[in-house]
Amino acid sequence: AVVSTQSTGFQDDHGESDHPLCQDCTCDKGTVNCETVPCCLYIENGEQKRALNGQGYSDGCNRCRCNAKSGYSMCTLMWCAWKCSYENWNHVSGWAEDGDSKIMAFDHDGECPKICSCNQGQLSCPDECIVH
Repeated sequence: AVVSTQSTGFQDDHGESDHPLCQDCTCDKGTVNCETVPCCLYIENGEQKRALNGQGYSDGCNRCRCNAKSGYSMCTLMWCAWKCSYENWNHVSGWAEDGDSKIMAFDHDGECPKICSCNQGQLSCPDECIVH
């Protein structure tokens, strides 16, 4: 059985990296073996997910392919005017559907996490920050 867990770590052999590293784990006869590999993070239906090198995914608006070795995803360049572009509390980019009212977005103006809503392609956030 293959078990995959996501790491929130951003480090390489020197303790630093510009892209996320994930744990890719397998379970064989009761023993779990994990390998740290570069990956791409994205948001799907409000949930943060990951793609390994070469895997395709949708960011909610565009079709993308993970090029984890470079630390970047290659995506189509559509702009979905009826959706809201945002970053989650972990600074991962995604798109919210019009009418979504519980978007966990990071507000760069207020420099804090907030619960926001998407209305006609506009992300609106309250003044108050969420402490997490």
